[in-house]
Amino acid sequence: MLRRRKLWNGRKALPVVVTITSLAFCISAYATFAGPGRGESQSPASAANGPAYEVVSIRLAPPSSSATGGSLSGAGMQYTADGLRANSTVASLIQSAYGVDAERLRGAPGWVRSDRFVIEAKLDSGLADQLSKLSPEELDAARQHMLQALLAERFKLKVHSESKELPVYELVVAKNGPKLHAAKLGDTYPDGIKGGNGKGLGGDLIVGFGTGKVIAQGVDMASLAHGLEWWLKRPVVDKTGLTGRYDFTVHYARDVTQAHPGAGDSADGGAPIGAQELGEPSLFTALQEQLGLKLEAKKDPLAVVVIDHVERPSGN
Repeated sequence: MLRRRKLWNGRKALPVVVTITSLAFCISAYATFAGPGRGESQSPASAANGPAYEVVSIRLAPPSSSATGGSLSGAGMQYTADGLRANSTVASLIQSAYGVDAERLRGAPGWVRSDRFVIEAKLDSGLADQLSKLSPEELDAARQHMLQALLAERFKLKVHSESKELPVYELVVAKNGPKLHAAKLGDTYPDGIKGGNGKGLGGDLIVGFGTGKVIAQGVDMASLAHGLEWWLKRPVVDKTGLTGRYDFTVHYARDVTQAHPGAGDSADGGAPIGAQELGEPSLFTALQEQLGLKLEAKKDPLAVVVIDHVERPSGN
């Protein structure tokens, strides 16, 4: 699994403007805002302000279909240089648009979680050029806002946020301190993670959750927390206080039961979940022994997205 950033944005937006500097400022405003206020529904009009897709095609996916064609090889979502293509449930689209997992999406009708839609969205060439010049953080924020706008316009989506106390894991520094190797600025990692062409990929990358071996190149603790959240299926909150970027590798027992922690989980030092593989430690133990980090089971107040209104998509 590749890392992805999570941003909640879009309460108020500025209009699209022609200069890249102004667009970056606009997107930065989205990224620093925490979404629709508590109890405040986000309307289609407010979501539509700002950068948006020029052409959007939506159709119900055939029951046997799991791909949109082209370079998307399965159900999911893929950003391209000139737009977006997806074969996804509306629930998954909302999660991506607002940066929450399934447990933090409330009020969804059954069809929102079950029906899949094939979506092809295209950008105006001028906007695509402007977006190509943004930083990764700004680009993520722009894409999230455009997805919010698409959902508001075509699915008539209205949402608001609420704070709920939910079971979480807090990622903290273990008793004896972190065991992390600081990343070198600009390192190209020629012998690190390789792409399909066999060449080494750069930093800001973390892969391997679910494989028994996680490799990180130049990542921060927020990225690690998000990867852990994806694998453990529970929110993970970064409480390490570490602000740098790091290279590390973690070996652990690949056991799918660890992805569904319950009363028997080992976050607080209890017995590891499930059977161990080839003497490898549980993921909880591996983090502590190999990285000097610890997962502690807690309950924290977290923002959840509540659906106020959603409709099946309008015609193309």
